[in-house]
Amino acid sequence: MLIVLGYAIQLLGLGGIVFATRLPKVAAGFTVTTRVRVILSTMRMMVGASMAWVAPSTKFPFAILTLGILFIAASIATLLISNSKSQSMLSWYLDRPNTIRAGGVIALLFGGFLIYAQ
Repeated sequence: MLIVLGYAIQLLGLGGIVFATRLPKVAAGFTVTTRVRVILSTMRMMVGASMAWVAPSTKFPFAILTLGILFIAASIATLLISNSKSQSMLSWYLDRPNTIRAGGVIALLFGGFLIYAQ
């Protein structure tokens, strides 16, 4: 399960690197709503719970468990941030292609770590 998650994260990171200049154009009409925040929070919660669940069977159980708990905390924080604040954070991020690329590199490395840890 962790291997699939690692490859999915790497694929998203690669997309962020390759399409860093196109991503703002695609997401320009995107509006953050409560529904979107709940969906994102649920996805983060599932990723964090699955990481915490498989942590004992990995090479780095403490690190994977800690990251899983951080994902769960981030999912709760997503729900606590208002729609307007989320929209302004998204706009700030999309205005900086190099930040998108840096996020893609971090995602590639994180996905690689998950694959190696399994």
